[in-house]
Amino acid sequence: MTRHPMRLLAAFFFLALAASPAAVAQGFICADGGGLSTTDEASRRIVSWAVERSKRGHVVILGAIPLENDRRPEWFRILGAASVDTLVVDETNADDQATYDAILKASLVFIRGGDQSRYVKSWRHTKTAQAIKDVYAKGGVISGTSAGCAVLGEFVYDAIHGSLSPTEALTSARHPDLTLTRGFLDFAPGVLFDTHFGERGRLPRLASMLAAAAIDHNARIMGIGVDARTAVAVWPDGTAEVIGEGGATLLTLLPESKADMPAQGPPRVQPLGYSQLSSGYRFNIRTGEVLQRPAWVTPITEDDQRRRIYPTFEPVVIKGSLGVGESKDRVTHLGDVCVVTRAWSAREVETAMKIGQLWVANDPGAHTIWIDGAARIEITQEYKMMVGCEEGDPISVVMLSGATMTHAGVSPTEQPSIENARVSLLPACLPPAEPQAHTKPEPKTEPRPE
Repeated sequence: MTRHPMRLLAAFFFLALAASPAAVAQGFICADGGGLSTTDEASRRIVSWAVERSKRGHVVILGAIPLENDRRPEWFRILGAASVDTLVVDETNADDQATYDAILKASLVFIRGGDQSRYVKSWRHTKTAQAIKDVYAKGGVISGTSAGCAVLGEFVYDAIHGSLSPTEALTSARHPDLTLTRGFLDFAPGVLFDTHFGERGRLPRLASMLAAAAIDHNARIMGIGVDARTAVAVWPDGTAEVIGEGGATLLTLLPESKADMPAQGPPRVQPLGYSQLSSGYRFNIRTGEVLQRPAWVTPITEDDQRRRIYPTFEPVVIKGSLGVGESKDRVTHLGDVCVVTRAWSAREVETAMKIGQLWVANDPGAHTIWIDGAARIEITQEYKMMVGCEEGDPISVVMLSGATMTHAGVSPTEQPSIENARVSLLPACLPPAEPQAHTKPEPKTEPRPE
């Protein structure tokens, strides 16, 4: 089996976001993670932000297929839009002058959800894409939900062949569904948006996308995972604010980041910068610098990190498919380590994600390890961890480490915020020809809609 050597991603550090080819920003972006509803308060706040930034002007709703009983035109009017048109644009009319003219009338272009591969395949290098860019250039608002959000960055997870699941990302570094398009609409230079982030457990695939962009495109980018009914709203100067009921997860390549993305087998990506920003945060989308944080987020001091208590416990083996030993327990707490099993295959993947995030947010310096499938972890009384494998498909585990985090907190609605932690994908199981263990010091068919 052919394997790529370990790649040192620090070589891409000098490829700063300013090196991206996109022009200087003129308009606004509203990147919503999906699940917008005409009945909930979070969705109303997101759409109202876009309508207000458009100066309550004309809205054009874009999609690639017809929809019946779409209530959004009425909703935009209720929230203050002067007028609303809906356009279905596919390969038959994407390059028509009439389509361009209709879009250019907008102060706000709203790109629906669905399947972003349709947008990439039908609109790229057409008058439709140019019209959307021209609305932005004249100071308008470009808003997208779900698939419409995914196409707003410099890099797009295009889902051309299908939608990559968390398990597929962890078992196959070069899975055929891991496909990226660069320079489609390009409203956020150096950024790749992923959507429905928490509810579909997409942390592993976003980490893999960053590694693929660095290795295959020589690009150092920021991945932003946006939760459902949550938006990253961006002003022309690059200031971004998080609006809604969930959060935005920022993954960044570090000078010390390394990746191994073999042709066959699971990925190794370590470490990536990890910040999880809930509603009320403001940050610079070009650099990731936090500009404003909610009152309930507090600094983590060196004393906080030093005052750790490490209780003793019996050595334990935790299996990814079960829990402690042969039990059905899904969550195990050992000192400062939280191990969540069946993390990506169980129906409650959002719960599995949040359990680990809350653990790290509540306890400075704590760690979470998400495991599944054939992965097995042995933890000794000295906090040594051996990652191994049961019989099954090779897979990586996901580890979130709070040892470097600088701020953390949990909102009144139990939304965790974490700044400057580290996340890694670590192979627990390798193909049979290449068994490997790691010791840690302390602790598809048709593409489905995005």
